[in-house]
Amino acid sequence: MNSILLALKNTIQQLFISSERGRLFGGLVVVPALFIGFYLLVFCPDEYQSIAVVTVDESGAVQADAGLLQSLVMNGSGSVGDEQILQAFVISPDLLQALEEKLALRKHYSQSWDFLFGLGSNTSLEDFIDFYRKKVVIKRDVDSGLLEVSVRAYTAVFAKQLADEILVRSEAFINRSSNNIANREMDFALKEIERSQALLKKAKNALLLFQDENLLVSPDSEGQSLISIVYEMEAELAKTHAELGHASQFLNSDAPQVVALNGRVDALQQEIDEQKQRLIGSGGTAGNEQMNRLNVQFQELNMNVETAMSLYTSALGAYEMARIQASKQLKHLVVASRPYSPEKSTYPKRLYWWLTSLIVLSAVFGIVSIISSSIKEHRD
Repeated sequence: MNSILLALKNTIQQLFISSERGRLFGGLVVVPALFIGFYLLVFCPDEYQSIAVVTVDESGAVQADAGLLQSLVMNGSGSVGDEQILQAFVISPDLLQALEEKLALRKHYSQSWDFLFGLGSNTSLEDFIDFYRKKVVIKRDVDSGLLEVSVRAYTAVFAKQLADEILVRSEAFINRSSNNIANREMDFALKEIERSQALLKKAKNALLLFQDENLLVSPDSEGQSLISIVYEMEAELAKTHAELGHASQFLNSDAPQVVALNGRVDALQQEIDEQKQRLIGSGGTAGNEQMNRLNVQFQELNMNVETAMSLYTSALGAYEMARIQASKQLKHLVVASRPYSPEKSTYPKRLYWWLTSLIVLSAVFGIVSIISSSIKEHRD
């Protein structure tokens, strides 16, 4: 037995100590491989992984009669945009800060002995964020549109606890964002109602002021009344002219009856002229302003009132529509698969990484050996 061990010892010495190639193999492959294996076994802590699968859903569905472009925009940009926002939120410094206050992430992750890839207790915020993004990974399945949230921690309980807290915070974020959008739409609709109310009030006050200044309700109705009065007086004037002509045949011009008829004719003619002047106007004074001009001004003011009323009615309809749409299109987080408590550690994959490093080291050794042999041949 001793002879076998002695022979094995001599063989190893000849391979790794006596020969230059053996020393090169030991320095490039054996020693690094032993160091990597020791590092993976001693310093790399076990990591437990908890996975959740979620998606962002919207209560309001796309209408059946919506156009193709509208459907593409709503389906293509709305849902994907929400999921991208959620992805950014999960790995955001804001969420990290909230999780740190609730679960003390830095304390948990700084308890390992991993001096290469671990987290120190005095690590900067930027390094802490980078470390967090390595332990909490969220990725989207292009085919299904689902989001997979993967959380790795040093204990199974903490991994599930962290994943659950991320889902709670994500759901609150989605609800808050959705409510903020709905509230902004409602606030905009309310402001439009207030603005249209102010316009309507201003238009009505202008119309009332116009009516008070001109002592009329409507120039149109006022004009019709004046025309009717003028027609009646002209008919009365024609009748009086007939009576005057008939009386002039039998009576002198200074007869009382003739004088009275002439006075009535003059009075009717003067009144007819005054009413016509009110109707067509002379444009001389404000009191005798043309009725047609007043009618134009009245129609303009009345149109302003009708326009303001239409705006107010539209604003009310827009507010009601915004309220209905806000209640229909509220977004919420749908959890397809909740986080579970893992029973065994899945990381690090020690054998995989050790074999990979061994292959890489062997390749380096082969390259260096070839280069060394080439140099030696050129020297000889």
